[in-house]
Amino acid sequence: MKRTLRLLVVLVFFIMLLSACMVTEEIISTSKKADTDLYYVQIKGTGKLIDNYREYTLKGCDIHGTEKNITFTSSKPNGGPLKENAFLCLYIKKSKDASSPEVVSYEEVKEEQLPQIVKDKLGIR
Repeated sequence: MKRTLRLLVVLVFFIMLLSACMVTEEIISTSKKADTDLYYVQIKGTGKLIDNYREYTLKGCDIHGTEKNITFTSSKPNGGPLKENAFLCLYIKKSKDASSPEVVSYEEVKEEQLPQIVKDKLGIR
């Protein structure tokens, strides 16, 4: 009985620890995206390989139709390129120096998720 109780306590402890790690990771991810502007891009080309990263410079557009060229890096295994023609939502840190936007995170989105103004500006029919 005592052995079972100890095992149960250890199991509950590890479950709580794992949950805390997952929540912490989500909080860190969310805090990175706080105070950012969203820009959408479409992957064109394979970018430039630098070490194990790919650097892309693409035309981006926000939900207000503001366009800018954005440079960012991706880190796929073995420096592989991002999927051609994929759409990304870039989280760009708000900064007074608009000439060098810092991309803090990105995620792939489906074409249907793009605002109409973004589709128009990026030439998507």
